[in-house]
Amino acid sequence: MTKTTLYIVLAFIALIICFMPIGTTRLILKEIIKEKIDTLHVEPTECSVTDSLYNSVIDHIKSCEGFRSTPYKDTNGALTIGYGHCIKEGEKYIKVNKAIAEKLLVEDLTRCVNHIEKITDLCGRQSLAMGMLAFNCGTGKVSGYINRGLLDNIEALPRYCHYTNSKGITVKSTGLLKRRTFELKVYTNEI
Repeated sequence: MTKTTLYIVLAFIALIICFMPIGTTRLILKEIIKEKIDTLHVEPTECSVTDSLYNSVIDHIKSCEGFRSTPYKDTNGALTIGYGHCIKEGEKYIKVNKAIAEKLLVEDLTRCVNHIEKITDLCGRQSLAMGMLAFNCGTGKVSGYINRGLLDNIEALPRYCHYTNSKGITVKSTGLLKRRTFELKVYTNEI
C-alpha cells in the first residue's frame, strides 16, 4: 500500500467516524484503525526520503542560513527573514520566531523540490538535493544549470560555489562550497 492510498483510506475512515453516533460501533472502528496503523509498514521506494534525511537537510539549511527574526537584505538585495525566506509581495513579516521561520523554510524547500520534479525526472533524494540548490540560488538559476547539463555531470556541483558581490566581483565562497558538497552527498546517497 502506498502512503497516498493509506492517507486516502484513513481520511475516508476518519470522515465516517465523525458522522457515526457515539457508541460501541464508533469505539470498535477506532480500535480497528489504531490496529491497522500500528501494524502498517510502508516499503521505501526509490523516490522515498527518510525523515532522518529530510531533518538533516532542514538542519543543514538552517545552519547555513542562520536565523534572523527581523527582515534583512540578502546578498542579492532581496528582503529576507527567518532561515532565508525571501519575503514575497503581500507578505508583511516584521518579526518571526524560530517555529514560524522553520515553517517558512519547509514551505520554501517544498516549493523548490516540486519545481525540480516538474522540470526533471528526478525524485526522492535527488530532487531534494536539487531543491536545496534551488532554495539557495533560486529556481530560475537552477533551471538554467540543469538546461546547461548539470545533471549529466553532477560531480561538478561543488563548482557552483561562486557569487557576485555588491561590487560586481565574482567571489569563491567556502560557505557555498560546504552547501554544494552536502547537496552532492544527498544526491549521490552518501548521507
